[in-house]
Amino acid sequence: MFRSSGAYKLQSRYREEGRDYYTTRDIDW
Repeated sequence: MFRSSGAYKLQSRYREEGRDYYTTRDIDW
């Protein structure tokens, strides 16, 4: 699952209410 102490950050992009949002998540494999 997603953890704040991930090895590296994954930038995900999604659209909501006609807007583009960029979120960064830390992934721990």
